[in-house]
Amino acid sequence: MTKHCSKEEHVESAVAITLSKHQFKVISACLNCSFTMVTRADHVLVATLYSLGTETGSDGKCDKNRLDVYNGRKVNDSRILSGKTGICGCKFPAKSEFQSTENALTVRLFTPCNNRSTHGELVLVVSSIPNELYNRTECPGQFKCLSGECIDKNLVCDGTPACKDKSDETNCTGARNHTCAGKFECGNGKCIDKNLVCNGKNDCTDKSDEKGCHGNKHTLMFVLIGIAGLAVIVLVIILIVLCCRYCCHGYASAYRRLA
Repeated sequence: MTKHCSKEEHVESAVAITLSKHQFKVISACLNCSFTMVTRADHVLVATLYSLGTETGSDGKCDKNRLDVYNGRKVNDSRILSGKTGICGCKFPAKSEFQSTENALTVRLFTPCNNRSTHGELVLVVSSIPNELYNRTECPGQFKCLSGECIDKNLVCDGTPACKDKSDETNCTGARNHTCAGKFECGNGKCIDKNLVCNGKNDCTDKSDEKGCHGNKHTLMFVLIGIAGLAVIVLVIILIVLCCRYCCHGYASAYRRLA
């Protein structure tokens, strides 16, 4: 890589980048080497970390050397793809694949001037992939939000934003996703639990779950009042019967004593 510092190379298919060609894997001190790769206009570049084994500081930080991957041609913190801590050490980072959003990608190797030369090796494989192909395989069977995340395609145009940028709910007029199986579908396309219908609350946000519920509630109220009234009548009859039995039994006992 150090032989290509400040250069721009064209990548047609794939290329492997190594830190040093030295037989003892020596990495010189005081380096700030940037190398830019460019591919066709309708392609993107994907850099995959293949092997990693470089020295780190005593606290495990990339103080002795670090590799950074940037989106595009510029070395800028706002365009870094590999994280603010850099790539170094022997443990693979949580993210080991870095995709550009344009047809260029820049790799930078930095070593401070206050350190001696270090040893180590790192291999980064950079591949050129057509835009359409990469985007299709990034979210297989799913919907890709404009903000980058993948969501279930059944969540598109369902009335509830699932993407961070709400791109799954844009341009949905006349194309609502009718996937409210086992649920109530609101007028705005939102799916809610059937138990939330006619509960007096606007769960749909467009009040469609409460439409036509006034008469139903009154009917239910009358039915409940009728049942309660019938229960009271039955209870009164039972009390009367019990009282009659008690009174009759008392009169019979008194009559026998008088006789």
